Amino acid sequence: MAGIQSNFDFLSSYCEPTFNIEKYQSKQTGMKLYHINVPLPLIKLEICVQTKPYDDTGCAHTLEHLIFMGSRNYPHQGYLDYITAQHYSLGTNAATYRDMTTYELTTVNHKSLSTLLPVYLDHIFHPLLLNNCFLTEVHHISGETGDDAGVVYSEMQASENQPDDILLYSILRDLWSDKSPYYYEAGGRLESIRNELTLDKIKIFHQKFYVPNNVAIILCGGGINIDEILEILNKFEQENFLQYDNRQKLSMGFSLNENQRKKTKLSDDNFPSIQIKSASFDESPTPPDTNKKVNLPSIDATKLSVRSNSYEANEPSFCDSELMVSHGESSTASSPGSILVTFETETSIGQRNMVEYKEVCYPVEDNEENLGQVAFGYRLESIYKMEIYTALDVLLTTLFDEDISIFYKEFIELPNTLCSLIDHDWFNYPERVLTITFEGL
Repeated sequence: MAGIQSNFDFLSSYCEPTFNIEKYQSKQTGMKLYHINVPLPLIKLEICVQTKPYDDTGCAHTLEHLIFMGSRNYPHQGYLDYITAQHYSLGTNAATYRDMTTYELTTVNHKSLSTLLPVYLDHIFHPLLLNNCFLTEVHHISGETGDDAGVVYSEMQASENQPDDILLYSILRDLWSDKSPYYYEAGGRLESIRNELTLDKIKIFHQKFYVPNNVAIILCGGGINIDEILEILNKFEQENFLQYDNRQKLSMGFSLNENQRKKTKLSDDNFPSIQIKSASFDESPTPPDTNKKVNLPSIDATKLSVRSNSYEANEPSFCDSELMVSHGESSTASSPGSILVTFETETSIGQRNMVEYKEVCYPVEDNEENLGQVAFGYRLESIYKMEIYTALDVLLTTLFDEDISIFYKEFIELPNTLCSLIDHDWFNYPERVLTITFEGL
C-alpha cells in the first residue's frame, strides 16, 4: 500500500498467493484506481468510462474514435500512437460496449507507463473533437460516388448486414425497455447516424460522461511503482480538475432532446416482414382469442417492416417441449434467410409464464446459402456469488461443449442433422443475458 500523501485514499485490498489487488479513490474527484500486482512481463493499462446510450446515434462509439484524433496538450493527430511506439509499447486500442467504453495500452515497463499515462488521460478528458475529424471518422458523403462513408459508418454498415448482429440486436430490443441503455445500439444505427448525429451532440455526450468520478483506471502487471502512479494522477488532477466537485452525480436519465430520440419509421417494401406467434408455457394454456390481434413491439431501427397476424382457430398451440420453425416462403438461394427470436412479454423476472416467437427475415445475396437461425434470449438475475457463477459455467459446458454436449447429441449427431452449429454467449449486464443459438437450419 502506498504511503504518500495525495488526493487518493487507499480503500481496500484483496490477496491471493499469486496476486493481490488494491483499490484507491480520489477524495477530490472520485476517480478510481485498481492496482493488480501480478508477476507478468508486460504491464496492461485499461481506462474505463461508463457510457450509457439513450438513443441509437452511437455517441459512445464515435467518441471512442475521435479520442485518438488529438487533444488539448497534444493536438497533432496520431501523436498518441507515435509516442507509444517510441516507448516500445504494443500500441493503443479501445472498445465500446453497451454500458462502458474502455481505452487500453500494453507496455513493457513502469517507465513507459509513467510517461504514457498522462498523455492518454489528456486525450480522454480533453479531446479536440474537430469537425474535419468528425467527417472522416464518423460520417460524410463521398465526393466520388455520392455514397455514405466514414470509418464509424462503414463499421456499422457491416454490422447491420450480419445475421448474428441482426439477431442479437432484436433480442436485446425485446429483453429491455426503451428506458434502458441496453435497449439501444451503442455503436450507432445507420439511420440515426445519418439523420440525428452531430458533432455538438458528441461534445455534450463527452461533457456528460467523461468526468473523473465516472472513470476507473486499472493497472495490471509486475514492477509497477504505485506511489509514482499516484503522484502522476495527483498532478493531473491538480492541473485539470482543481475546482472539480466529486459530489456531482451523473443523471442516468440523460437525454439531449426528446425529439432526437424518436425513431424514424421506415416503409421499405424491399425488406421482408416479421411475423409473431405466441406460446404459452402454462401447464393448461388458455386457447387464444381468435378475434384478438397480436400487438407487435416496434423495431423500426432494424429497417424491417412489421405486420400483425390474427390467430387462426385451428392454429396449433405451443408448449415448452415444442418448437415451430418457419422455413420461409421460398427455398431458392435468392430468398431471405430467417432468424427466429424468442422474447418475453413480461418485464418481471418472476412472471415468466409467457413468451413469444418472432421470425426475423433478412436479405441475403444470391450466392449465399439460405439457412436460418433459431435463438433464445434469457434475461437472468444478477450473479454475484462465485459458486453460482461456477455452477452455471459447468452447466453450460455440459450443454454446449462438443465432446460432451447434450444438444450436439440430440440435434447434430444424427443421420439427418437438424442444424450445423449450436452456440451460446453471456452478456454481463446488471442482469445477465444468456443467448443460445442454433445455426444452419
